[in-house]
Amino acid sequence: MMFNYDTRRVKNKLQRDYWQDAISQVFVPLTCNVSVQDGFFGALSAKHIGNIQLVEIKGYGQHVERHASNIRHSHHDEILFIFLIEGQMGVQYHGREQCLSKGQFIFHDTQQPYDLYLNGQFNQLVLMFPREQFQQYFGRPDQLCGHAFGDGHPLKILLLNYAHDLFWFPEQASTELQQVVLHKFFDLLRYVVLDQIKDKTPRSSSHSMLVQVKHLILEHLNNSGLSIHDIAQDLRISSRYISKLFQQNETTFGRYVMQSRLQLAKKMLIQTNEHTHKINQIAYQCGFDDMSKFSREFRKHYGISPSMMRKIN
Repeated sequence: MMFNYDTRRVKNKLQRDYWQDAISQVFVPLTCNVSVQDGFFGALSAKHIGNIQLVEIKGYGQHVERHASNIRHSHHDEILFIFLIEGQMGVQYHGREQCLSKGQFIFHDTQQPYDLYLNGQFNQLVLMFPREQFQQYFGRPDQLCGHAFGDGHPLKILLLNYAHDLFWFPEQASTELQQVVLHKFFDLLRYVVLDQIKDKTPRSSSHSMLVQVKHLILEHLNNSGLSIHDIAQDLRISSRYISKLFQQNETTFGRYVMQSRLQLAKKMLIQTNEHTHKINQIAYQCGFDDMSKFSREFRKHYGISPSMMRKIN
């Protein structure tokens, strides 16, 4: 059975809430911020082939976030495969930043936070794999998720055409035939992944550990008492080793935490309003328990006050 959602079916003032609910129901709980003021559009169609859900999604510019808070209250344990049929997409995942264009694809673990920046008009095909089935086909998710695949590969055009046609494969076809078609697509994907993953592995064990440290910091920014000892204990490494990792990147643990808190505060100031998120609430959510310190550090970093940042944006 096919499920369809289209923002053109509802009144303009309801479209953003409608779209937020639609993508959260079809995928996993997400936060969506629309980057266009007028003429917003979003549409998706969802169906199943066996236990794999396929979703074609189209729309205009938007920023989609999977927060740690979304994950805590979600029972989903799936790996998302996102194939970009049209448009461009920026991705932040586990300390990695990627920019995808037409014909590229990426995997996301729904148990990890991520950000998707969809610039302008886009068209995607998304497959939702149960974790166990994904591991059977592709291996460990942590080694593959957050990497962009497909660019420059000889099979890119074939994959693009296959992905575009896969969603519209006749539903009345036998289950056996549907599985054959789907598994052929998996074989192509796996070939490209195995061909390109060797060039995408972390540079060293220290680089991989720093990524884990940064990821853990970002998950606990709301904790005003977060310390280097907390992170060291969670990862079962020494605080001295963490300090050394940051020194190798010409910064410190404290500086990175402060910068991350200020960046989060800036994003929240821009994306919210005074009626729903007061400045002192934002400061608290970003780990500041002293408003005067928050205002002082914010002005020092951005050159303007938090209230002015909200006003000009």
